[in-house]
Amino acid sequence: MSVRPVRPQVTNLCRTVLRRLPVLADELAERIAKEVLEYAAAGEVPRDDLAESCRDNIDYVFRRLGGLGPYELAAPRRTGRRRAEQGVPLAAAQSAFRVGFAFMWDTVVTEARRDGTVPDAQLVDLASELWAICESYTGEMSSAYRGVVAERVLRREQERSTLVGALLDGRLSDGVTAWEATSLLGLPYHGRFVVVSAEAIDLPRQALPGVERRLAGHGLGSAWRHTPDEQAGIVSLRAGGAVGPLLDGLAALASARVGVSPVFDAVDQAPAALQRARIAMAAARGRGDVRQFEDAPLPLLVTGSPTAARRIERQVLGSLLDLPAEERDVLLETLRVWFDTGGSAVATGERLFCHPNTVRHRLRAVEHHTGRSVSDPMSSAELYVTLAARRGLPDAFDPLGDDLVD
Repeated sequence: MSVRPVRPQVTNLCRTVLRRLPVLADELAERIAKEVLEYAAAGEVPRDDLAESCRDNIDYVFRRLGGLGPYELAAPRRTGRRRAEQGVPLAAAQSAFRVGFAFMWDTVVTEARRDGTVPDAQLVDLASELWAICESYTGEMSSAYRGVVAERVLRREQERSTLVGALLDGRLSDGVTAWEATSLLGLPYHGRFVVVSAEAIDLPRQALPGVERRLAGHGLGSAWRHTPDEQAGIVSLRAGGAVGPLLDGLAALASARVGVSPVFDAVDQAPAALQRARIAMAAARGRGDVRQFEDAPLPLLVTGSPTAARRIERQVLGSLLDLPAEERDVLLETLRVWFDTGGSAVATGERLFCHPNTVRHRLRAVEHHTGRSVSDPMSSAELYVTLAARRGLPDAFDPLGDDLVD
């Protein structure tokens, strides 16, 4: 922001004001404490802290008005960050700035009348400059304030996501129990729970955008973890609550495949529930499909025994698993989408943004490496079950326990 060139009378006036800086800062701090409720007590903003901010801000404004420099905006940024860290509402900090600039204008008028060297026409110009400074100054303070708040929210979300991940993976540190973790997340330890696993495919967009807020509106508590591959959460059902309303809520939000575990009654059972939610997700037929674990009988038959499932995966997929990762994944994804679309090369091509003939070529490659034809019912069933189970198996696995309840 450019400020009009000042005359010597204004420069002298500003120098006179700056010589009284400590007294004026104390007077302004006293006025803010009287007029802004959040500053009345010395709890959130200690009085010496407030006086220091007042000195910074008065010093900047009168140096700028008097052409005395420097003109950088560190003072309002410092104030904005401090008030955010102290928990002062932004509206209160902005009110304090309005009180401060009114006080500084009063100071200009009082000193001009006492000195008698600044004509009224120039005072009008100073008023315009002062309120322009006020606007940019308050904007810098507010921006710094919001930056601190954003950092705090992000840090809280990251800490919350990390805690959820520790519960889901069964890797809580020695210093935190499952009971303490659920308390920090605002969830009960005992009750009725499910785990939800949603496929993350459109980063940075979430598979279930706003899910925690939406479920809270239906009286369902939840906590979520976000990774590049998955959005997973623990959902606390209301006492005696059915899963149906949860499934409806998830279906209304889902932009990807979603799986839901069976109900369990204590959060330390979440790791086993997560694997079952992933199995259900693997059985979903395309984006927006929400499946319960009980709806995935074929993959369940295989993944009920992970060790056997790995052997079956090798037997069915054969040399396809030995291809370079990028080529292997393209063929497996094409096969998955082909199953999801009911065996339509046209629909698969539309989903994968390729020509139907490309889909057919890839399916022939699958047949070559596996020795199983997608047009043969038995071979197709083997490929479908293995592919769905593959998505539900963890990289490092133990046999699933039987600790989930109906």
